[in-house]
Amino acid sequence: MNYALLTAPFLLAACAKPPDPVNCAVPPDGFHPWRDAPYSLDAYARNVISVSNEAISWNGTIIEDAPDKPAFSVLEQFLGINAQLQPPFSTAITFEKGVACSRVTAVRDLIDKHLSCRENFGTCLQGEPPWERD
Repeated sequence: MNYALLTAPFLLAACAKPPDPVNCAVPPDGFHPWRDAPYSLDAYARNVISVSNEAISWNGTIIEDAPDKPAFSVLEQFLGINAQLQPPFSTAITFEKGVACSRVTAVRDLIDKHLSCRENFGTCLQGEPPWERD
């Protein structure tokens, strides 16, 4: 029996480079840290969406508390209303360390869908708001 034929697939698999892990802490295109906002956010209305593995909060009020429910129906409604405002309120996403990256990505995708983050600089933010750092 030719052992080289048996071991070759295992050696090739061991040499294959694993995919790079997704770093949810790095803001995607269109999302900016608070310090890069084009104006002082203290003077403007803004919304903060907080994501944990247990719930999603809008300005501190829990609006979604079923982590296994992927639809995010209430969040989608709130973002739809915000998108109709002229200009839309700046909206930020914050999340706890250890939150499932897929959950963070799903929420960011909804924010982008409604607020067109890439086209509207400063509308979509990420990170802890400056007034919560003190």
